[in-house]
Amino acid sequence: MGRFLCDMENNGLIVVGRVVETEFKNVDEIRNAARAIDEWARSNKSTAAFVYCGTTINWPDEFEFTPSLIGLVTHAHYGDDEAVAEPVPASAFAPQTTPAALWKLVTEDLGLSVSGEDHTYLAIAGWTWTEINGADGERIVGVSGEDDCFTRIDTEERVMSGNEALTMRSSYC
Repeated sequence: MGRFLCDMENNGLIVVGRVVETEFKNVDEIRNAARAIDEWARSNKSTAAFVYCGTTINWPDEFEFTPSLIGLVTHAHYGDDEAVAEPVPASAFAPQTTPAALWKLVTEDLGLSVSGEDHTYLAIAGWTWTEINGADGERIVGVSGEDDCFTRIDTEERVMSGNEALTMRSSYC
């Protein structure tokens, strides 16, 4: 199974990639796509992953469409009930280019539709909330399983500039 298919864990993630536009019909389609991307990532020594931003995959009989991303995971924060803030390395926000070979796999080999451009996202995997906070502890940006499950952060100057020590908190939603 894929690394970020919300296997009852709470992950906050920073992902450079694209939004999955394909609406999957069942859990097996998602698991197969995630498995193929994980295999590609291992063989190419890449951080590429299929990020399923919800929990419905855990209950196949009640499957519902949930937003997903595919891209390079530049930082992962495992959240627990304590929701302890941990430093986010500046490298998580460094400009990255997803390999064309990944998009070939995704669109041609797997037949998935994705948005046309790479962006940097704050995302969750699992029934989770996550946030990025400034050095003063103030929340700059956040997402949860109760809303859109991911948000673009490459337009957030305070996050992307690398001039401030940032922390990330994640926990069960």
